[in-house]
Amino acid sequence: MIGKITTGSNFKSLFNYLLKKGKEAKILGGDFVLLEPNIKRLTTQFDWVAKTRLTTKKPVKHLSISFAPEDGQVSSKTKVAISKKVVNELGYTNNQWLVIAHGRDDPGHDWQHEHDHIHIVVNGINLDGERVNDSFDKTRLENILRNLEQEHGLKKVISSTQCNRHRPSTKQLRRYQRETKEYKQKKQDTPPEIPIMAKLEAAISAASSDKPTMTLFIGRLQHLGIDVRPYITDKGRKRISYSLEDLKVRGSKIHNGSFPKLISQRGIDFNETRDTPALEAAFQGKTVTVKDEQLLTWSRINQSSQKNNLISASDRGNPIWHQHNLLGSENNHFWFKTNDNGNPIKKIVVTSSPVEAVSAHLVNDVISGSDCPCLYVSFDSPEPLNELDLTSFDTIVISSNDRQIFPDNIPNLVVEKDVSSWQQSWLIRWHEIQKIMELEARAAASARKKNSLSKKTSKKERQLEL
Repeated sequence: MIGKITTGSNFKSLFNYLLKKGKEAKILGGDFVLLEPNIKRLTTQFDWVAKTRLTTKKPVKHLSISFAPEDGQVSSKTKVAISKKVVNELGYTNNQWLVIAHGRDDPGHDWQHEHDHIHIVVNGINLDGERVNDSFDKTRLENILRNLEQEHGLKKVISSTQCNRHRPSTKQLRRYQRETKEYKQKKQDTPPEIPIMAKLEAAISAASSDKPTMTLFIGRLQHLGIDVRPYITDKGRKRISYSLEDLKVRGSKIHNGSFPKLISQRGIDFNETRDTPALEAAFQGKTVTVKDEQLLTWSRINQSSQKNNLISASDRGNPIWHQHNLLGSENNHFWFKTNDNGNPIKKIVVTSSPVEAVSAHLVNDVISGSDCPCLYVSFDSPEPLNELDLTSFDTIVISSNDRQIFPDNIPNLVVEKDVSSWQQSWLIRWHEIQKIMELEARAAASARKKNSLSKKTSKKERQLEL
């Protein structure tokens, strides 16, 4: 079983979600509460107890527990028994709680569940008006579930601390970068292992980069050993999940990886008539056949990820602020600028901070009026420069103050010696603009005043004449 705990402040919102039409919701059991599928009455019962301790702003405890697909259809009796054990062992022995089961076709999720799952609502305030200590409750929940799996003969699930199911941390990425550099320099036999989540995201980006059909996208991922499970419900909801090695993740957990965003954001061409056979085959675990020349390999993906694949932006002519973390660097900020015809970016301005990047854009594009497509970028350290393919730019611009962050012998490097700080340069020019604007405003105000006096004088003259 996999368990999750969230804390909140609004029982009504939670019951609205759990008892929403279409979720096949069924209240199985509970304690110290009238078990009826009436959102208003359930909310009133839980709120009445929670208000006995107004100092606790978040009395709502929501536990979701998912059973393994191998467990099959779990009986209601077992679900209630497990819920009661979980609630009591977490210390909520004198608290209101109830357990709700949902159907496998659950709106709001990216795929049809291959397993049963339940939701437990617990009042964090007990019947004596006391708040139950919830320290380390997530860790304690995992231990409780491991014991319950054994007790009820359920499939044992690996705890989150024992598997690589999460997005790689900054330390993991830095370690990978360091090991990659050592591997290249020392010509070692075995390259470092890429974090699985990073590997999956790189594959999805590469497979969708040329805006392929949904059939081709699925076939490419399958060729890489990724199990893709797309699904369209009877009500037309589109979902997708991905599995690679021991990682299974829903599309919504990956940047632009859900079914709708593959279409709207990544530009994948989806035609229901054409692509349905591929969807059905992939959902059943069957191979989708595509032409060999259209397939991808991991070596090709690894090579392209080391090059500068960030040079892409809107062709509408508008600046786009976009934050992207290069491998091994925590805070890299990119400012994309293209002209109306969408020409490729051939000029890059490298700075040492996000403020410098924005200031450089303001100096060059806003004040100077340059229409040259340009990428403004800032680094928190010089190491990430190794990840950029600087040969793709005709011009590389830096301020004299940022010279130390750049390696030597870079072709097409232009050092702006008159600019030690882009921010300072922008402020100086902005103050000049402000002075001009102030003078123009004063002149306009003086003209209006003169015009107003002239009107008043002519009005008095007309009155005297009358």
